[in-house]
Amino acid sequence: MADAARQGRLARIVEAACVCVAAVGLPGSATAAAPKGPLVVDARTGEHGPANRLRDGDRPALDVTMPFVRSDATPDVAARINAVLYVSTLRIPPPIRAGQAVALPDDWPADEGLGFDVLRNDDRLLSVSITTEDCGSHCIETTTILHFDVRTGQRVLLGDVLTVDGERQVQHDWGEAGVTAYADGLARLPPQPADANNDEDEDAPPAPPPPPIRDPIDLKEDPGGDEHRMFFESCKSGWEQMRDRPLGENTGENFELPVEGGLSLFQPPCLAGPWRARLTSDVLPQNISLSAAQLAPLLSPYGRALLLRRPAAASTGRLLGHVLVGKLGNDTVTLVFDEFGCGATWFRERERQPMTMSGKHCGPDVSLSSGDGISVELHRDGGRLVGTWQDKSGAQPATFAP
Repeated sequence: MADAARQGRLARIVEAACVCVAAVGLPGSATAAAPKGPLVVDARTGEHGPANRLRDGDRPALDVTMPFVRSDATPDVAARINAVLYVSTLRIPPPIRAGQAVALPDDWPADEGLGFDVLRNDDRLLSVSITTEDCGSHCIETTTILHFDVRTGQRVLLGDVLTVDGERQVQHDWGEAGVTAYADGLARLPPQPADANNDEDEDAPPAPPPPPIRDPIDLKEDPGGDEHRMFFESCKSGWEQMRDRPLGENTGENFELPVEGGLSLFQPPCLAGPWRARLTSDVLPQNISLSAAQLAPLLSPYGRALLLRRPAAASTGRLLGHVLVGKLGNDTVTLVFDEFGCGATWFRERERQPMTMSGKHCGPDVSLSSGDGISVELHRDGGRLVGTWQDKSGAQPATFAP
């Protein structure tokens, strides 16, 4: 009975699915007029240095255009958002001043373009869509949507706004939709030929012809369907792992939080398997869309406060994708936590050289270290995290604020 109820819920969700409606700016192009809100989002042009080489050929370098957030009323909020945008996308600290061009990191390929669009900018959320165009031997576009709480500047992930049960339900239904899509792709391929060495009874009547395939896939470039079969099986397996993975192992799913309410969750096309099958297949993973009414019972207290304007509630205390800012002596240190696994990129305000640390605890307490003897141990103390920072100059007290 439970399985029937779940299948019914999944069918209703998939039926209501929307095909990725995110508006995405083309790499290198000027962004569309941004929605007006408490934050101002400008564009910054990436500058290629002598180390930014094309991987092959002599094509011109592709444009890189990054967002830069400003706020006269809440500069600390803007600084936190910029730290996440630049560290997660370019792996560098953000520019300090408005109007400053972005010096791209040395390992940024000149044939990888980037653009952005602002999807939402109001008194609750800033949502920015970033699209990269990677043109090595083939061009692939990848879109990532980042959401920020405009009151704090912290990134908003699914695990922040959903309860544990809500996150588990959405994760399972989303993964099941992807499995269903690629299982359907396999069903649209001709059956594999029988093994020529099998021990069939020579006197047995011939097998009836297979039924016609519903909506068969165009196999002009793959007559036997072998490449498509490999592609679909690889993608189906990937979605099975996505559906069944431990909760909280990956919180980087692309999702939208429309102003009118609800949730849309989507995944780019699968990139497993042979190139020709990827380029000619019309099979895409199903996106799921929840209405405001469907989403409401799945929301955490913080999610209800943020999305439904309910009484204020503290966030979950998870630090994945979040920012901590603290003082070490007279210098400010910014920690930007990874959204996958337990790690962080940090930089000093004066030097602005990005460095990385990893560890075992990334919320609510913090325990991180690097290979060059730098470590930080923090524990919650009210709204702050306090502890010890250790580097070549020795140990010193540290206090960080989310």
